[in-house]
Amino acid sequence: MSDSARVESGPGLQLLVAAATVADARWRMVFTHAAELSALWQRQLGRETLTQLASLGRFGWVNLLGHVVQAGAGGSVTEVRRVVDDADAADVYAVLLGGDRLELTSVLGRRSREIVGAVATGDTGARTELNRALKSGHTRLEVSTWLLRARPEEARQRCLSVLDALARIDPPEREAGRATSTLLDEVGLDGLLAQVAPRLHYDQIHGPVVLIGSPWVTPIIIEIRLVGTTVIVHPPAGSGSASSPTDALMLIGRALGDEARMRILVELRSGPSTLARLCERLDRPRTSMLHHLALLRGAGLIDLTVPVRGPNVYQLDAEGFRLLATAAQGLLPEPDRSRYSLASMCRKISTPSVSGPMLLAMRSPRAVRVVVLAALTAFAAVAAGCSPSTAPGSSSTAPTTVASTPSAAPSVSPPPGTRAVAVADGPIGVATDGSALWVVSGDANTVSRIDPTTFDVTGSVPAGSTPLRAAVGLGATWVTSFRDGTLLRIDPKTTKVTASVAIGEGAEGVTTGFGSVWVIAQDAGELVRVDPRTMSVVARINIGTGARLVLAGPDRLYVAHYALNELLAIDPRTKAVQRAALPCSGPQGMAVIEGAVWVACTLDSVVLAVDASTLTVRHAVPVERSPDTVVAAQGRVVVIAEAGPTVVILDPTTAAVLQRLPLSDAAPLADRANLDAAVVGSTVWVSSYREGMVYAVPLPS
Repeated sequence: MSDSARVESGPGLQLLVAAATVADARWRMVFTHAAELSALWQRQLGRETLTQLASLGRFGWVNLLGHVVQAGAGGSVTEVRRVVDDADAADVYAVLLGGDRLELTSVLGRRSREIVGAVATGDTGARTELNRALKSGHTRLEVSTWLLRARPEEARQRCLSVLDALARIDPPEREAGRATSTLLDEVGLDGLLAQVAPRLHYDQIHGPVVLIGSPWVTPIIIEIRLVGTTVIVHPPAGSGSASSPTDALMLIGRALGDEARMRILVELRSGPSTLARLCERLDRPRTSMLHHLALLRGAGLIDLTVPVRGPNVYQLDAEGFRLLATAAQGLLPEPDRSRYSLASMCRKISTPSVSGPMLLAMRSPRAVRVVVLAALTAFAAVAAGCSPSTAPGSSSTAPTTVASTPSAAPSVSPPPGTRAVAVADGPIGVATDGSALWVVSGDANTVSRIDPTTFDVTGSVPAGSTPLRAAVGLGATWVTSFRDGTLLRIDPKTTKVTASVAIGEGAEGVTTGFGSVWVIAQDAGELVRVDPRTMSVVARINIGTGARLVLAGPDRLYVAHYALNELLAIDPRTKAVQRAALPCSGPQGMAVIEGAVWVACTLDSVVLAVDASTLTVRHAVPVERSPDTVVAAQGRVVVIAEAGPTVVILDPTTAAVLQRLPLSDAAPLADRANLDAAVVGSTVWVSSYREGMVYAVPLPS
């Protein structure tokens, strides 16, 4: 590791760090204070400024932070603004794209700066090459959709506009810089990182290191590997350590008090793992997984190694579990300590679970405490390295890792009568008018037409860059092109695109109703109304970045706001917006059935029935494995969960689960893509993104 390190601080750098945590709705799930900071900025700056901030993306602001540090500025917002204002627009644009990042250089090689520079001139070939490099899997970098297609001067002006707005809320100088400098002088770089980022190990850091202590990053550390400099943004010195054994036990208790984090620990018992593998095995989105892993690392239960090349590696920290076992044993009443000692548990257990007799013993508060502590001690004993095969009286000086090979998922047979129709790669959106089914393939950039009676694909048409959703009505089929930010009109008879209109960044959800076509511009933070006759935008309603889907109800429009966990009801005449916070995360698919809006919350695996008038929750129904979309069929609620996919049928009155119909054994999409469904008669058509097909499933009577 490099011995050359310095500390930088100041409100200018703090605001750039904060902007990175606020810019991406997904990333706000990771940082401890990001949601409250976003709400505060929305009140102080307004939605328009936040929309501009989000358009540059979290990596845009992180990349700018690294550039400002290299330029030797950052003490105030004015200095940060001066760096951007003095630079050539093409240079600023290259920085925002990540042109100075070592990760990008390692993928693109010596031509990195040349390619990024060509993107700044509008070279489509260079843009394609950059986009391919970013998606190659060899880098964690991203570029926002808006930024990738913006002109350099336009990007710089938007950056300056946001900085001008941030200058109005210039935060005071923080103590973090001085505390970090003192600690660096006392213990050196290795010692400082061990304190502010415990259980985080860097194999090697290239070039001089710049350290920035910021409360906004808790509990994650931001690392920016630049050409010639590495910037590490970390929690302030002294903010993350437990001051006493009791505090340490509280941190561990919080970390263990979540099913997802317990599943991570059980998975890591099989051996070290990467983030990508954990997401795949546990069916969790990357941002959610990072949050859980950071909490476990902060509690001392797992360890993270950052290699010179290759992905980061997570593994259990045996010392953390020994501390847990010791602390739990210390809280047990004296007569029980020998029964639930670490050595005793190593002799008795083979898996970290609570047995039936232990559960039956939970008949008094004291018994509950003893059983819970015993269970924690048992888990700690296993995780700390005792082997289930250790015989009483034998010695074991080193932890034994018991390898386990998970059994393959059983093969799933779809319900009788189910038909599978192969379409182009990456099908997501599905829509129908009863006479034809339209399937949008986001990876293949096409829309396919299927005859629902013969199950034949009768036509296909190119649909821009990353088309996602479709709606049928008002004499046409309407398809959104996410990366192009456009709405396409397709003639249902000829299967040809007859017109398109610019919607805004991140065009996704689309519906027809009240004589218009309504489209969500996700990254622009707008609900856009389009006149189907003139193909012109007639209204834009500000709803905030991160909304995904829109649905036309009997008298209002409903919007599922994925980022804010809200349901919006919008009057199409007055444009008045009614908002209701939902008690779940990741709302997406919706259907209006018997006076209720049924909403699928993908991240929390729950479906809500919300009163269509008052927006109060009537029912909350757990639906396993990432429910994604909801449709009405034969007076019932039909939910499609990503795992499989699986068709789940609910009673709209009692909210009882009537039936589960798995279609395959494919894993959930973990927010890498979505699926959709449409109903033709008594058949529900379901897209399967992973399998490149749509299923036609006859619904049971």
